[in-house]
Amino acid sequence: MVRLIADLAAKLALFVLIVPCLALPSRGLAQVKSRASELSESYDYIIVGGGTSGLGVADRLTQDGTKTVLVVEYGYLEDMSPDILVPAAATYGRNMSHFLDYMSVPQIELNNQTTIAYAPTIVGGASAVDHMIFDRGSVNDYDNWEKLQNPGWGWNELFPYFQKSVTFTPPTSGEQEKYGYTYDESAYGGNGPIYASYPPFQWPQQKLQWNAWLDLGVKPTKEGAGGEALGLFWIPSSMDPKTKTRSYAKTGYYDASSSRENYHILMGYQAREIVISNLRAEGIIIQARAGTNTTNTKVSAKREVVLAAGAFGSPILLQRSGVGPKDLLRSAGIDVKLDLPGVGQNLQDHSATILQYNYTTNLEPNTLTANISPTFKAEVEEEYFNNQTGPMTVGYGNSAVFLPLSAIDPNYENLLAKLAAQDSANFLPSTYDTTLQAGYSLQKTLLQASFASHKSAILEVWFHGDPTVLLVFQKPLSRGTVSINTTSPFSNPLIDPRTFSNPLDLEIDVSMVKYVRKWFSAASQGSLTPVENLPGNAVQSDEQIIAAIRQLSSPSVGHPMGTCAMMPLKLGGVVGPDLLVHGIKGLSVVDASIMPLAPATHPISTVYAVAEKASDLIKSRESSGSC
Repeated sequence: MVRLIADLAAKLALFVLIVPCLALPSRGLAQVKSRASELSESYDYIIVGGGTSGLGVADRLTQDGTKTVLVVEYGYLEDMSPDILVPAAATYGRNMSHFLDYMSVPQIELNNQTTIAYAPTIVGGASAVDHMIFDRGSVNDYDNWEKLQNPGWGWNELFPYFQKSVTFTPPTSGEQEKYGYTYDESAYGGNGPIYASYPPFQWPQQKLQWNAWLDLGVKPTKEGAGGEALGLFWIPSSMDPKTKTRSYAKTGYYDASSSRENYHILMGYQAREIVISNLRAEGIIIQARAGTNTTNTKVSAKREVVLAAGAFGSPILLQRSGVGPKDLLRSAGIDVKLDLPGVGQNLQDHSATILQYNYTTNLEPNTLTANISPTFKAEVEEEYFNNQTGPMTVGYGNSAVFLPLSAIDPNYENLLAKLAAQDSANFLPSTYDTTLQAGYSLQKTLLQASFASHKSAILEVWFHGDPTVLLVFQKPLSRGTVSINTTSPFSNPLIDPRTFSNPLDLEIDVSMVKYVRKWFSAASQGSLTPVENLPGNAVQSDEQIIAAIRQLSSPSVGHPMGTCAMMPLKLGGVVGPDLLVHGIKGLSVVDASIMPLAPATHPISTVYAVAEKASDLIKSRESSGSC
C-alpha cells in the first residue's frame, strides 16, 4: 500500500480535472508572501503557525475585512500531495517530510528508546497529516477543563463551537444498511468549514471485529459526537463527501479566505522571538528557514500576537522570548522577561502499545491484499479515481471502542485505592515548583473521579478489519516536559514525554493488553483464526507483559498537548480562560498546548472548537477595547 500511494500523484492531477472542486487557488493572490520584504510593517494580529488552529483563527478574524492579519508558517503550502488528500494514505506510515525532525530524549521506562515527536510543518498542520478520524471526547473530558478553574470551557459551552466548525453529511441509506452506520445529525451542526462524512466502503473483517466487541458485552452507542463517546460506535472521517478527499484546515478555512486582501500568509519563515516590552507583546522577529538570508525582520502587532505553533512550538517560542521558568532561561543566557514556571510543563500525549495478530484464515480481499496483488491494486485505484468509491476512500477506519477503566479491569477498585494512597508528586518532573504541584494535585483529584466513572474512557482501540491494533491510553497520570536546548536555544527542543514515569500508568496498560487479547479470542473472530505474533502467546505473566509493553509502546500517536496549560497562575497555568498569557498583555495561545487535561479523543476536532472559541474571545477583546 505504501508503493500504491507513491503512484498516485499523476492520477491525482487527472482527478483534479475530473472533480472541479479540487481546483487550486491562484498563486497570484496578494496575501501569499514568500519574503519578509513583501510584508507590511505592522498588522492588527500576527498569528504564529498556519496549522489547524492558526488558519481557523485567521479566517474568523479577517471575515469582516476591517482587521489585518499576518500568519507566519514554517512549512509550505502543498495542494496536490496524494499522501495528504487521498484517504487511504492516512492509514499507513506518515510522510515525514511534512514534519520537523524532532525526537524525544531517551525514555527510561521504554528501555531508553528515543522516539519520533510528531511536529507537523505544513500549511494546515496536524489536520493535513492526521488519520482523518473526526471524533470528540465525552462530557467528562471537557467538564474537567472547567473544573480546573476555567469558566466557560465545559462541554455545554464548547459544544456550539464543535458544531460551528463542521458540516456533516450522513451516509446513504444503502451504506447504513450494508455497514451498520449509525449517527445523530443533531450532534453536528450543518454549515461549518470542515466536512465530516462516511466512506462508501468498509473491509468485510470489520463487521466480525465489531461483533467480537459485542461478544465481550460492550454496548454500542448510536453517536459519540454528542458527548457520550463511550462504548462501541462509528466515527466519521474528515472527508469531503463529494470528492472523497481530506477535508482539513487548508481546504476548509484557508481556501475560503484566500482572496481577502487584509489576510497575508508568509510561508517558509521561523518566528525567532516575540518582541516584549514592558510586559506587552509588540510583535515578532522572523527569519527565513532556508537559503543564505539570515536577516532578522521585526513585524509589529497593533493588537495581539497569537501563538498557534502547537504543543512543542508555542512553549519553545515563549521560552526563547524570555517567558518561562526562570532557571531554564538563565541557564540558556536568555533575559527573563517573566518567570512563568508552567511554560513547557504538563506535557501529555496518548501513548500506544501495539498488539499484532495474524488472521490465518483471513477473508479476501483484506487490508493487505493490495500489497501482494498488482491486479487488486490497479482495480482499487481505478475505482477510486473514476468513481470515488472503494477501499481507497477509507482512512484509518471509522469504528472504535472507548472504554472506562471498570470495563477493562475487574480489579479496578484496587488501582483506585493505590492512586488515592500514592504520593504522586514523587513521580513528577524535577522542574515542578509548588504551583505546578498544586495544579497536578487538582488534576489528580479529577482523574481519580474519571477513573472511577463509567462515563470516562481510559482505553481506545481503533479497528477497521486489520489484525494489528494499537491500544491507546487516554488519560495518563505521567507528565512530561518540553524545553529549549540551553546550549543552543534555536536547535531542536528537548522533548521528554516521561511515558510510564508514574508506575500506575503501566499497571493500566497491562490491563489493556489482557482485555484486548480477549477480543481477539471472542467467538465472532473465530472464523479468521487469529494467531498472536506480538507480544506472543508465551508472554503471560504481568512481568512478561510489562517487559513487552516497554518494547512495543510509543509515547505518542501524534497528540501532544498541555504545555501552555489553561489554568490559574497559582496552579502552574500559562494562560487563563481568555487564552491570554498570564502577566503579558497582547499575547495569547490558541492551540492544543492550552488543553490542561488530555481528552479521550483524537484532538483535531477539539482544536477546531478551541480555535472557534478563541476567535470569539479575541473579537470580544477587540470590541471592548481591552487588546
